[in-house]
Amino acid sequence: MEPPASEPFILAVEDDPAAARLLTHLLVPAAGWTPQLLVRDSLQAGLARLAVGGVDVVLLDLNLPDSRGLDTLARVRHAAPGLPVVVMSSLEDETTALIAVQQGAQDYVVKGSVDEQGLRRVVRYAMERQRLLLALAEARETLRMLSGLLPVCAWCGRMRDDEGCWHAPAEYMRRRTAMEVTHGICPSCRAGVVEPAPPPAAASAPAAPAAAPALAVPPAPASSPAAERSKGAPKRPIRRVASARSAGRKGQS
Repeated sequence: MEPPASEPFILAVEDDPAAARLLTHLLVPAAGWTPQLLVRDSLQAGLARLAVGGVDVVLLDLNLPDSRGLDTLARVRHAAPGLPVVVMSSLEDETTALIAVQQGAQDYVVKGSVDEQGLRRVVRYAMERQRLLLALAEARETLRMLSGLLPVCAWCGRMRDDEGCWHAPAEYMRRRTAMEVTHGICPSCRAGVVEPAPPPAAASAPAAPAAAPALAVPPAPASSPAAERSKGAPKRPIRRVASARSAGRKGQS
């Protein structure tokens, strides 16, 4: 929210030359205050200047050659609804002043009742109040847009605005709010997409069963001396002896 301009462009819609000269003398530069004053003597001329733009505040006389009373204020407010308007009247009419404020005027000042410092304060305060009102209206509009039902496509996630147009979520936020959309990656997407988990390791072959413990072989029994001698002795011809014995038995018979 910007502070009020230190060099405001002031449009005075005033048909009285004496009142216009008084405004010129009152709206003089001061510390941090360098106003620029432009005077128009009819409502039509004032509206034409408002259409050009660049005006910061309007000092308005209600009774002009081409408009009378509160209708003058209504036409100015319709032409420039965002500008602060200060009614300058020669009549000290509290009822008219109250209605003027209710219809959007920021202040009601009786001509000749304020000095240089007072008029400067009136203009500055009117600009500040109007600035705060505009900020409040913007905040209310933002709250209105963020409340209620929001149609969202269940397939693509696009959002529908009041005109029936469908937008991506980021574009919808840019159009409907004052927020700036930034893009990042949430932890879930980072873990699942940007930095996927390593594939599981291949299943290893089952380990071979442990070998059965070797059976202890008992040592061979020690050989006796007689056995050792029999190993070295020549073998006896068993078959031949048996044959000789058989031949002897045959001869006896």
